[in-house]
Amino acid sequence: MLVDGVNVGQLVVNDLGKGKLKLKSDPDVDEVALPANFPNVSDGSTILIQGLLQGTFGAPTSGIAGGEGDETESEFLADLTGATSAKGTAKFQIKIDRDVEKEFEVEIEDAVDGTYNVKVNGLLVGTITITDGEGKVEFSTDPDPDPDQLTLPNDFPDITDGVTVEIEGLIQGMFATVVPVA
Repeated sequence: MLVDGVNVGQLVVNDLGKGKLKLKSDPDVDEVALPANFPNVSDGSTILIQGLLQGTFGAPTSGIAGGEGDETESEFLADLTGATSAKGTAKFQIKIDRDVEKEFEVEIEDAVDGTYNVKVNGLLVGTITITDGEGKVEFSTDPDPDPDQLTLPNDFPDITDGVTVEIEGLIQGMFATVVPVA
C-alpha cells in the first residue's frame, strides 16, 4: 500500500474479498507500528493499493481521524440533466470506520418510463427502472437486507471530481466533491 508514493505496508485480502491494514503510532503487542517514513496525510493525499484500488483523501466531513469508533466520510454529488425535462442526482459516499463502505445512488424524476443503463466514466454499472416518471437505484459494498439496495460492482470506477455519470439516452452529469459547511 502506497500513501503519497511511500510504501507503508501490505494489505492482505481474504477469500471474501475483505482486507484490513491498521497501523498505529503506539501499537499494542498484536498491532503493527506506523512506519517511521509514513507521510503526513492531508486533503489531496493519495492512496494506492496496487492492483486493487486507488483514491485521494479528502478533508474529513465528520468524526476525528484516528479516534476509536469515529467515522470519516467523503461525498461526491452530480446533478444530472439532458435535452428533455428529466433531471436527477447521483451521489457517491465513502465511509471509513472500522471498515470501508462505498455507496452509490441515482434518483431521477420527470423521465419517460423505461429501463436505462447507468454508466460511470463510460463503464456500465447497472440499470435504473423509471415508473410513473420516477426511479431510484442504490448500490453498496455492504448492502442492507433491503432488496432495493444492490451490491456495488467490484469493477466500480474510482470517483473523483469530474468523473461522469450517464443514464444512457436520458441525462448525464459530473461528480464534484461535497464540501461540508462548518
